[in-house]
Amino acid sequence: MRHYFHRREPENTENVEIQEQWQITYWTQKLNVTQERLRQAIVNVGSNKAEVHRWLKTHPAMRKALNAPQCVYQHGAIISCEKRAPGRPKKQRQVAATSSGTED
Repeated sequence: MRHYFHRREPENTENVEIQEQWQITYWTQKLNVTQERLRQAIVNVGSNKAEVHRWLKTHPAMRKALNAPQCVYQHGAIISCEKRAPGRPKKQRQVAATSSGTED
């Protein structure tokens, strides 16, 4: 017999409550935002869902810098970081080999 996973939903969906982890997970997925942005919205406008949604639309997330370091995480800790070169990598040109010197 299969047991299907049932995702918890808040009883009152008019207010964004984030006291428990399942509430944070629900609202970040529902509003398609990060936990940090969700907290920023609640701090700025309160917990009303309509106000939080409006704030998120009028304050778009900052884009990641092109030359930001590319980090690998494991269990919340950084394992390695590589700094990417700004812009696109340039194509390497192959120079045709020419003979130097005099011919016989």
